[in-house]
Amino acid sequence: MLKRLKLMRLPKFPSISISTQVPLLLGSTLLVSLLLAGSLLTRQITEITHQQAQYLGETLAKQTANTARDFLVSGDRLSLTVLLNQLTRSDTVARATIFSVDNKRIASTESKTYDPDKSYILYSAPIDYQNVIAGQLRLELDLGHFEKTGKQTLWLFIGMAFLLGATGTIVAWNYAKSRQLLLNRSVRQLQGLTHGRIAFDETTHDEFEQLSRQLEYLIIQDRNTPDIQPEPVQKLEEKQEPEDGIILAVRLSNLSRLHRSMNQIALLNLLEEQLPYIAQAAKLHNGTITYSAEGNAYILFSKDLGINAAIFKAICCARLIQRLLKRQHSDETPALEVELGISTIEPQNPGENHPSLADSAASQSLMLANLGQGRLLLDGYYTEESLKKIQTPLHETTFGEDISEVGALPEQFQLLLDRQAQQILSQE
Repeated sequence: MLKRLKLMRLPKFPSISISTQVPLLLGSTLLVSLLLAGSLLTRQITEITHQQAQYLGETLAKQTANTARDFLVSGDRLSLTVLLNQLTRSDTVARATIFSVDNKRIASTESKTYDPDKSYILYSAPIDYQNVIAGQLRLELDLGHFEKTGKQTLWLFIGMAFLLGATGTIVAWNYAKSRQLLLNRSVRQLQGLTHGRIAFDETTHDEFEQLSRQLEYLIIQDRNTPDIQPEPVQKLEEKQEPEDGIILAVRLSNLSRLHRSMNQIALLNLLEEQLPYIAQAAKLHNGTITYSAEGNAYILFSKDLGINAAIFKAICCARLIQRLLKRQHSDETPALEVELGISTIEPQNPGENHPSLADSAASQSLMLANLGQGRLLLDGYYTEESLKKIQTPLHETTFGEDISEVGALPEQFQLLLDRQAQQILSQE
């Protein structure tokens, strides 16, 4: 039996998050255990109650029959009535009756709680006088009185079990929620290693399933990638320590499509014409721009004036870039399409670790740009005071509690960005 339990596999719920699976499984297990324990306890209480009622009914009937013998022979009905009345004063006996040999009622009393429509347990005993049956005593016992204590114990057990089950479920939910955040971060790091590619569909919400598929995709991709030595790239001066700031990633989402649809000269002309817009927008908002070998741009905004001010500059710069490239695209000419993401993660020195951790903020911002698919995403947690300083509403997303979608800027800032876009375009 124990071996079968060890080999038993729990059901999988790929469409349910781990923060819901753990309390759901625990709650279901506790509920089933409570039902089984309650049914066994109810059965035991019922058996004990019937045994107790049977023993009391038979003993009480025999003792009362012996006491009523002399009263019945002498015809003292008043004494018989008093005797039976003493029995029905308790909550146990609902009705007591003495019948003659020819089944005629001689004396009878009923308790205050007697209900003719209710069924009672009947116990009888003969009234003997000198080995001759002189009459019969019948007692009707209320089984509910015997079951009352057992039911109170059962309800107390159910209440305590429910309280403990609810407490355990809440603790399990809080624990699973913290594990979910760690798993989501691991999944996003793996997506950063695969340039933002998502290896699972939208119906998969199980973080372990997401992590497994993303890791499998990374392994297969590395196995199928040919080992080609890259061309030598001009080395840039590396800073000893990473600069602290907010990073805005600008990903050219349609670059490969333009490369297939346009000749090389036209594509180079397009890049020379529209890439300066990104640089001018970064310069206008005091951002430092760098480019990666894949053609992605990273704009760094310093935190000298505070993290909230840096985030607001990054949001304004992102909206300005969208305006500049959108206006060019409206002229029915080929234009660059960008995906934007803002990361507030502190840069890290990799040391002995995996080299992908060197630019964690850049990888995170690029992953956000890929996830957004045209929407501007921002990571981190923000208080009400921080939101007031950012001056931009943030909306929840399905990618995790620490990833938000940036809403529309206030009208006065939108008008300012429109004037800045007109100034940059008029300089052509």
